[in-house]
Amino acid sequence: MKVLYNEEQIWAKMEALRKIVGYSVARSTTYSEELKALYMFMGVELPTLMMLEKENQDIAHVSERLCVLLSVIGIK
Repeated sequence: MKVLYNEEQIWAKMEALRKIVGYSVARSTTYSEELKALYMFMGVELPTLMMLEKENQDIAHVSERLCVLLSVIGIK
């Protein structure tokens, strides 16, 4: 089952993730850039499409990739 978050929920989840992993760099201006930064900080390989496609920055794609990153550290 796919869980889709709205923009406010995405930022809240990313803020919680930042605290859990100790990421204290200034927040990115877009949630897609913030998610990329979190992937890199945590040492998780970015999905190829995430690096290449600007159009994959929509909320559904970001929400899906955030769920993947959260699952890496054991958060549903």
